[in-house]
Amino acid sequence: MKLHIPEQIPADRDDTFNHPRKVKKWLGELKQANMGDFTRQIYNGLMQMNRQAMPAKYRIESMEMLRDAVRYIFTQLHKHFINRTLPLPDKSLKIIHLNQALLGEMAIGYKIMIFEAANDLNKVDSKTLLISCERALHYMAELLLRSGQIYADIPKGFWWDVHRIYVLALNNNLHQKSVKDAEIPQKAVTVEDYYKQILMFSLARPHALRQSDADRVFKAMPDWIKHVNISTKPLPAKLNRYYCSRLDSDLPPNCYSEEDLKDVNQICTIETLGLV
Repeated sequence: MKLHIPEQIPADRDDTFNHPRKVKKWLGELKQANMGDFTRQIYNGLMQMNRQAMPAKYRIESMEMLRDAVRYIFTQLHKHFINRTLPLPDKSLKIIHLNQALLGEMAIGYKIMIFEAANDLNKVDSKTLLISCERALHYMAELLLRSGQIYADIPKGFWWDVHRIYVLALNNNLHQKSVKDAEIPQKAVTVEDYYKQILMFSLARPHALRQSDADRVFKAMPDWIKHVNISTKPLPAKLNRYYCSRLDSDLPPNCYSEEDLKDVNQICTIETLGLV
């Protein structure tokens, strides 16, 4: 399975990020008083860790330790570009790019373990794989939200990775198993829930919404998707139109006719009648 991740190189024995114990010590020594320096060190450290080969059990532990620090950074960065008058000044644009890059690196850290598990490159147990799928989609969902709020394009390969992560979880019968996540109000979520949230939020056309409206729609999704069903088989449609995602593409979900789908092998049909 292909995912968009950087090349992994062997870590030096004395490297800071090759063991969770070293990462914990490094985090404890960082000072949050200087927000700019703190953010720079977290981002550079995460980038370095994401380009080093290591056992999955080390990577998952280190990634989980970084979550609180990264969330603190996001909270501080958002005030510089959310609910601000457009066009944004250069400083705010730089902060936006940093915010998106940090979200991308967090997703990458978990995507590495998914890629290694799918291709038998590392020993990744089912619990680690399940957590990695949920966390990767968690940060990719937020990346989609922020892209909509700043009216920016999403990175190339975004939809390919989202679809492939769901397919992997589905094929391993992990897609409906709950994962605890302290960063979300409902505290636990499944991979399928997150996949549905991403699909439905995309169909809501966030780039056409006001920032505040996009945020409200995003926050409502956990309740809304309870009334949405998805299936890898075509669901009956009275009007010969289907909301679908093409699982073997780098495309967002869209409305297709049967003619559009006749040569497509992998699809996920989205049934929204219950929500309507």
